[in-house]
Amino acid sequence: MKKYLFLLQLFLACTLFAQGGIFDEITGTLGDLAKTTLNIVDISESEENQIGDALEAELQKKHRNGSSKKWDVNGVFKKVVKNVTRKKIDYRFKIVADNEVNAFAIAGGMIYINTGMLNFIKSEAELAFIIGHELAHIEKKHCINQIKLTYLAGKFDANLAVLADALMTVYSLPFSKYDEFEADDYGVKLMRKAGYDKKAAVDFFNRLAKHYKEAPRDPVNDFIATHPLSVERAKRIEKMK
Repeated sequence: MKKYLFLLQLFLACTLFAQGGIFDEITGTLGDLAKTTLNIVDISESEENQIGDALEAELQKKHRNGSSKKWDVNGVFKKVVKNVTRKKIDYRFKIVADNEVNAFAIAGGMIYINTGMLNFIKSEAELAFIIGHELAHIEKKHCINQIKLTYLAGKFDANLAVLADALMTVYSLPFSKYDEFEADDYGVKLMRKAGYDKKAAVDFFNRLAKHYKEAPRDPVNDFIATHPLSVERAKRIEKMK
């Protein structure tokens, strides 16, 4: 019991820096410690799927279904998803009628792709990266770890019947820059395994930077930023072998 309490205290200390804090930037260890400690809260893949179903039901009330004649989203999704390793997760996707250039994932395997994103991308390979990136957030347990973090902090009851409403505030929390980098890296690996060139991911981020008119941050702001600049992400992917 004492060991559990110690680890829980360690976890809570780590989470102060898990969203891109300075010590995590310098040492590169606190984020790993936080992830390790999150494993204390045991959520099976079956339970994760149930949580995902509850979240999906709530999100369905807020998002209108969309479609795309331009891209074979289902075909690309099937090519990319076959390379995931967590085979018991119920991976699937929905197109959302929303003009924002965005896509996101939730625990339990669902990824959402806005029509705005589908109109923004220029190639099937870019779509493969977007899908791979969002699958990576689930594969690497970024989504379920957000829920575990909130549970450990005492934000909601563990009873599934009351989870859905409380979790609606969790799914939209920003991932740390380290989670985003990991999702970029793994997303590139998934798209490559599906037969696509990583250059599409580089092109996507460079164009996204221009779309949002991203300005370079000064060193201090960039150091503590929780979300990496698109140009920074493009450069990292260019260096991947």
